[in-house]
Amino acid sequence: MSRDVVVSFGTLLRARRKELGLSQEELGARAKIQMADISRYENGSRDPRLTTVARLADALDVPPGELLVATRGK
Repeated sequence: MSRDVVVSFGTLLRARRKELGLSQEELGARAKIQMADISRYENGSRDPRLTTVARLADALDVPPGELLVATRGK
């Protein structure tokens, strides 16, 4: 993934998590992902695998594409 895509994903991930009132720890527990990794995804320092995007989307109750929508065309 390009840097822009990773940063955009993190921004959308953080926004949705906050919409639901979840902490990074709570999201991590729902998605079975460590809280430190949630932080890395949100700040764009870690590139998520497709399976991770799917798990996060499921935990946030959105289609995976919603976390990637702002990255299209970049």
